[in-house]
This record gives sequence, C-alpha cells and structure tokens, in this order.
Amino acid sequence: KARGTDFVDYFFLVNLEDATRSYNGTSWSTSTNVTSAPKAKYVESYRDRLYLLYCDVGGTVYSSRMYHSSLPASDGSITWDVANDWDYIETNDGDVGKALTKNGRYLIIFKEGSMHKFDGTYGATNLKPISWEFGTVSQESVVSDENLTLFYSRKGICAYMGGIPKLISRPIQPIIDRVNQSALGDIVAGISGDYYYCYVGDLTSALEGDSAALEKVMLVYNINQNNWVYWTLADEPTCFGNYTSSGAKLLSFGDKNGEVFALNSGSKDDISDIDTEVTFTMFPGGPETTNVFQNIFFFGNDHLGDLDFQFQVDNSGTYSTAVDLADNYCKKHFADSNVDGFGRELTIKLSESGGTNQWRISGVSVESEIGELETKES
Repeated sequence: KARGTDFVDYFFLVNLEDATRSYNGTSWSTSTNVTSAPKAKYVESYRDRLYLLYCDVGGTVYSSRMYHSSLPASDGSITWDVANDWDYIETNDGDVGKALTKNGRYLIIFKEGSMHKFDGTYGATNLKPISWEFGTVSQESVVSDENLTLFYSRKGICAYMGGIPKLISRPIQPIIDRVNQSALGDIVAGISGDYYYCYVGDLTSALEGDSAALEKVMLVYNINQNNWVYWTLADEPTCFGNYTSSGAKLLSFGDKNGEVFALNSGSKDDISDIDTEVTFTMFPGGPETTNVFQNIFFFGNDHLGDLDFQFQVDNSGTYSTAVDLADNYCKKHFADSNVDGFGRELTIKLSESGGTNQWRISGVSVESEIGELETKES
C-alpha cells in the first residue's frame, strides 16, 4: 500500500518497497527533499518535521523505528540523517508500527498492541505511552478530527480524546465478532461531520435471525448521539478522502476498480437501489408486565408513507405481514394484523426499498392494556 502526506509545499509518498519520493505538482522526484530518506510504510507531517514509521534503511527493516527529517531550511528544503535522527517506539518488542496521526498537540504513534504520543521535542520524556491495551490493525482505519481520534483495534472500534482510549463498539459486538480476522489490515474509514464511517468487508457468518452473512459492510457511528447503524454497499472501499467543494467539506471513497464515489450523494448505491431496514425494541408497559397491544402511532415527515411496518412479539421470530404507513402521521391497529399482539416485548421493523425520498421518524407511541405478570416467590 502507498501512503502520503503534504509538507513544505510537496506531497510525499511511501510504500516500503520503493524509494520515498516527493511531488511538486508537476513531477515526481526521489531526490528533492528525500535524499537519504529511508523507505517506509507510514508517513505523517507534524509541527516542523516529516516523520516516517516502519522503515527500511539500506535493506534492513526497522519495524519499530520512527525517523524524522531536519527542520526546513530558509528555502523550505529538508534533509535526512538516518544514523542519528530516529526513535524506537517502545524498543523492538516484536510488535510493529501500524499508523501515524495527529491529535491536538501530539503526534500519535500506533503499534498493533499499544499507543504512544510524541510532543515534537527531543528530551527524555518526549515519547510517552498512552495505552498497552489498544493499538490499531490498520492505518486506514485511523481518522482524527481535532482532539478526537477513532480507530479499529483488535478488540473493536475505539475513540481517543486524551487520557485512556475507550472501546465504543460494544453495542454492535455481534458484528465485530464476525469481522474477518485475516483481513483486518484492509479496514478503511473516513469521517464527515458527526459521522465515522468504517468499512469492515464481508462478515464471516450470518447475524442471529439472518439467513446469510452480510457482505461489504460499512459501520456508521454517530459521534454526538453515540449510536450505530450498518450499511451494506455495492462497492468495496479501499480508501477514504475528504475534499472541499463550493465551501462544503465532503467525503468520498475509492474502490479496487479505480472508481471514486461521493458519500451521501444521490439516491442510489453506485447503480443499485438502496434498501433500508430499521428495527428497534420497546417494552410499552415495562419488562415486568404483559400487554394487549392495541394501537401504534408514527410521527414523521411527508415521506413517512414510503415505509413498510411490521412487528413481532417477545422475540418470536415471526413478523406480521408488512403494511404501508402514511405521510406525516399514521395510526395502525394491532388487531388488524396476522400476529397476536399480546406479550411484553415489542419489536418494530420499518423497511423501504428503492425510494428516492429522505424519510424521517420523529416519534413512535404504543397504546396498550397492561396486566401484571404472575411471578412466584423464591
């Protein structure tokens, strides 16, 4: 894989196999600002230097070393001293460098099983450990937005805002458990507004209640609301990138076929219709009571009628026959369904296929009669 970054009006590219090179907007060079620079897997600019991680120096690979350039000269040029200008990232402990990113005032260095922060100085305490529990499996899963860094670790998706990283993917653990462990290095992610998009590929087995394993899975995290949804895509992202168009900061991804797609643009996934399914569970009378479900009310926008509504009771596995909702406000009678509306737990399923309108649910309310559930004293 090739990775790059901007610094001193040049773009720098590394891939470990070939010489590190620079690009001035017109042509590539393996000498301008990169003479004597090591080959590397990872590159990042930070403060006034360029940093390279997991490097090859004269045919010897140093998987835990981070090399840095000189400070820019008055003409903007930089030089490299591979004999002296490097740091061990927690020595060569068998764990290898995996990623670089900037977070607030620090350069964050990832290994697969640990995280470290570097402050840009060169004293005895310039490099400090952040975590011995969390690292990352993929540079391309790591995204930063000011002081927030999100990344995929061996345990799932984590968030770091200073202090100790937090595992945030527990609510979708059944999906995390089915991510292909042999393809963790192919996980890629991007960030746009309040959302972190993490592509994890094909799952290894079906989720409970599904007949087949999901393919081309994108996990979408709402940062402000702390909730998750998942998408299945028509194409397989290999990298994400942000760009600015007409003053708006947008997110796109590229695939293995050389195509580039704009995210959240249009009404199709490539040329395929987009299917939507939302399920959620309610205990209208509380989990300690049984209910005779009578009516359910839906509130939304003027495209609410594009949705089909189904329900099941007490996780029976049998959903009612789908019926259409109506725009803005809709009332449905449970008695009109082919499923008995009696129990404690009510699961709602809303689905839509091939629509071009953006529908919105503002609220759901259930009307029921409640009866106490008989219990025995222990």
